[in-house]
Amino acid sequence: MLNFRLIIIFSGFISFIFNRIYFLNSLLRLELISLGGFFLIFCLFSYAQINYFFMLIFLTILVCEGCLGLSLLVAIVNFIGRDIFKNIFLLRP
Repeated sequence: MLNFRLIIIFSGFISFIFNRIYFLNSLLRLELISLGGFFLIFCLFSYAQINYFFMLIFLTILVCEGCLGLSLLVAIVNFIGRDIFKNIFLLRP
């Protein structure tokens, strides 16, 4: 069962590295990596019978990261008009 969680994390890393065209897809892949990390922590804490308070803190950080990513996506779409990375990097001087 632990291998399944590691497969989720590594597939998220590989897809994040090799396919970065749209900003929304990159955010979804980062959430996949975070969710795999949460499942891994849950599995380890359940096995060791440790208090689950750290998992609540981790979930709170994941929610804040998701909200920040979506607000950046909205700001980029309002400013540029698309969420394609090629258009974002063209604005550099």
